[in-house]
Amino acid sequence: MRYAALTSLMLLAAVTTVSAQRPPMTGPAGGAAPSPYDRDALYPTPVKLYGRVNVGVRKRDATPQRIDADPCAASSATGSTGWAVDGVERSRVGLLGTEVLDRGLMAHLQLEQSFDPDTGALRGPCGLAFDARATVGLSDRSWGRIDLGRTDQPAWLLSQRIDPWSGSGTASPDWRTYVAPERGATRSSGAVTYTSRDESPWRVALQVGRPLLSQPDRHDSGVSLAYDRLPWLVGAGYQRWPGASWAQPMVVAHDSGTRRLAAAFTTGRFQGTDYRNLFIGWSAPEMAKGDPARLEWRAGVNLHHVDGGRVGDWQSHTKFGLGGRYRLSHHAWFAWGGAWVKPRAGSGHAAADVSLTYAFERNLRVPQWPR
Repeated sequence: MRYAALTSLMLLAAVTTVSAQRPPMTGPAGGAAPSPYDRDALYPTPVKLYGRVNVGVRKRDATPQRIDADPCAASSATGSTGWAVDGVERSRVGLLGTEVLDRGLMAHLQLEQSFDPDTGALRGPCGLAFDARATVGLSDRSWGRIDLGRTDQPAWLLSQRIDPWSGSGTASPDWRTYVAPERGATRSSGAVTYTSRDESPWRVALQVGRPLLSQPDRHDSGVSLAYDRLPWLVGAGYQRWPGASWAQPMVVAHDSGTRRLAAAFTTGRFQGTDYRNLFIGWSAPEMAKGDPARLEWRAGVNLHHVDGGRVGDWQSHTKFGLGGRYRLSHHAWFAWGGAWVKPRAGSGHAAADVSLTYAFERNLRVPQWPR
């Protein structure tokens, strides 16, 4: 037994010595590399899983509210005025990939899918997977970024910068501030999108793409230009669709850190009819427990005018919105909102919602170099 134990100790020492003398892993440049799961703090994580799940109860407006409603579903063409469980804000899950290349270049990948958590159904048009975003691209700090694939239209993103609800929620003006040929057509498929570098206060975005894969001969184009440096945001955008449909939002916002006042004026044409929209929004975060946005109040007024007064269920109206959000933690928050809508023709009606949201973000452990 004594000799067996001594032999075991000698074998263990030999294995340890050989392991210590094994040459280290090397990267592509031949230099020593850390563990395949370690990352340099100066470089982004190569793959990140993120998402947001929102479920609430909402008394719907008399006209469709969801900007990303499925145009292939019959339910997207009509609204319900009763209370129902619904995703008040857009729920989504996505993958974000970033890799550092040579000479300052970076490669990007983003796949994002919207869904209804109350039913589990995808919210992409006609069952389209990765309806929110599906892009791959390159970026450089000196000239900016280029993405290829399906993504939001620049003019739409600019118009949402002034909405305290970011296009979600009953109190938001939703698609009414940016009327596309199909409600929810605020993203372009097969698009080539250029975005200027982040370091400059002047932000330029240019996009050319096809909004629907079923119509390969349909080309869209959009552009936005903005000055974005606290406390001011000033910008304008233009989006054009086939059939002489277009939208031109102009925005201005002032953010003092504790109060934010913003306004947007949009002119456009939809199905041969001109429209104008004015939205004024306000938000005020309250300090609590060291978190500058623990409690946030929101309010907005939307004035929408359609030449002729009405086109189908789309009509001139005035909408007042009021709501708030309370953060339970960094990942979870509770939100509520209400609105009063007064069409030009007909009586006014109220809408409201309450919802709970949980957001997550997780870096995936992937090898830095192959073994």
